[in-house]
Amino acid sequence: MPVARARILAPLALVAGLALAPPALASPETLKRSVGNLAMAPLDFFASPVVAGTTVWRNLNEIDDTTGVRVFYAVPGLFWTTAVQAGASVLRGVAGGLELLPGLFLLPFETDMDPLFDPSEDNEALVNLETPVMNIKFGVDYTTAPF
Repeated sequence: MPVARARILAPLALVAGLALAPPALASPETLKRSVGNLAMAPLDFFASPVVAGTTVWRNLNEIDDTTGVRVFYAVPGLFWTTAVQAGASVLRGVAGGLELLPGLFLLPFETDMDPLFDPSEDNEALVNLETPVMNIKFGVDYTTAPF
């Protein structure tokens, strides 16, 4: 007799619990950004020579300096910009690691944490695909200000 009663009451309790449950207010944005930064930072690091080359080429075409300055700027500018791009990609990975624990903690809540490293969110990139799980964004140009 108790088994038959449990078979009737269990589905009723499940339906009542689902009907009375509040809507989910979780926000995964901090965790999504953290995982994206951790996954894309190595790709940023390896793409830094390509991004630096495109940045230097664009600057050489847009700058109003003399030909001598343009010629002597190119080689040191390429090395310098590559180093800055590589260093910024390391900072992106560190920021992703620092945001991981707060992202896990904030997952059940509606609130989010501001990004620790804005350029990876705001600046242009060679590849920028937004997916529901993770933003696939790498080859970020850390040296050019976003407009």
